[in-house]
Amino acid sequence: MSNKHYHSEMEDIYQSYEWLIRDKLEQLDHLARKMCADMGTAGFSHANYTFFIQQKVKELVAEIIREGDLANGSDKNR
Repeated sequence: MSNKHYHSEMEDIYQSYEWLIRDKLEQLDHLARKMCADMGTAGFSHANYTFFIQQKVKELVAEIIREGDLANGSDKNR
């Protein structure tokens, strides 16, 4: 198979999931905006809560990846 075919096939597979990814990201955006509003209301500065949230989300993503790797026995699919 040519690279063009691989890309086309990957695009097709991605497109079949994109609606679900978009929905989840929009839900996360809503939660993040609510959390920021709550932190702002609590008196925290935008710079402080933005940095804090970014760090916490990075930690959470790393944890989810580790747990997924453990559940699947490896990270060979990445």
